[in-house]
Amino acid sequence: TRWRQLETRDAKYYVAASRTHIYLTTNEDAPNFRTFRVPFADLSRNSWREVIRERDDAVIQDVVVSGPNLLVEWGTGGENHVEARNQDGVLLKKVAAPN
Repeated sequence: TRWRQLETRDAKYYVAASRTHIYLTTNEDAPNFRTFRVPFADLSRNSWREVIRERDDAVIQDVVVSGPNLLVEWGTGGENHVEARNQDGVLLKKVAAPN
């Protein structure tokens, strides 16, 4: 599922969903964004689990749920690249950019 954007005065939130979880990508306390996995069964803040940490060298541009995996697009100021990760955020592989 693609992102849906929510904004507050202090932060932006982008939501993608699987069958059982919401993947919430935010710049709250993370200017380059980070992603949390939140179960539909418990949307309280205590249940948010960070699965993709903020990086100093790249900004999360997009997170897409693709079957059992997440596709994460990172922007580095020049070129973007995509990583395939499992739904716990573990890196599976870097996806080559099309020529």
